[in-house]
Amino acid sequence: MTGNFTRFGRFAMVLMAFSLSGRVAIAASGGALVEEIDDGVKGVSAFDTLKAGQSIDLRPGHRAVISYLDTCIRETINGGLVKIGTSQSDVQNGTVSRETVQCSVKQLALTETTQDQSATTVFRPLFDNLVKQTLSDVSPFILADQVDTVEMKEMGKETAPTTLTLKNGRLDLRAAGIKLQPGAVYKLSSGTRETYIKIAPDATTSDSPLLSRLVKL
Repeated sequence: MTGNFTRFGRFAMVLMAFSLSGRVAIAASGGALVEEIDDGVKGVSAFDTLKAGQSIDLRPGHRAVISYLDTCIRETINGGLVKIGTSQSDVQNGTVSRETVQCSVKQLALTETTQDQSATTVFRPLFDNLVKQTLSDVSPFILADQVDTVEMKEMGKETAPTTLTLKNGRLDLRAAGIKLQPGAVYKLSSGTRETYIKIAPDATTSDSPLLSRLVKL
């Protein structure tokens, strides 16, 4: 009996360790986005997404701006060998300056209590419970890997969705001259993917970092 219990206990510990390692791997799976990079750097272009372990060889005089999607850290790197990490880059023989910018992602995890409260609060905007991101810029940057088109629908209006064309899974609405309505909620969808964003009532066209207006689909 004791031997069986001991074997069971060891099995449970191994199973728990495996589960925890899986969670750690998931938690560390965030990537980085190349906001800007000088011409002539091999293998990397602006708006590329990078995974931990990838390297960039920045020759002397070359500059790159890299943003980490999970930690909201924005790096300006000049020269050197850059190795992408999970939260920031390792830079050898170069210089790097870092800043933490305000990310727009706002994950909503509604409990039953908050759902009940929101249902009985008559002045709460109708679609706010759907919102995953609130942006302070009227022209988001859409990142949707392996997607060519995205349907954008302003919620609460009878107008048909707008079809947005992406290049390599990216679309900068600012560069495209598209401004969304402050205070409005939009549904972005492509196939089985979808998300809801809200443009803050006081949103502007300020020169905010790309990371703060990034929408991932």
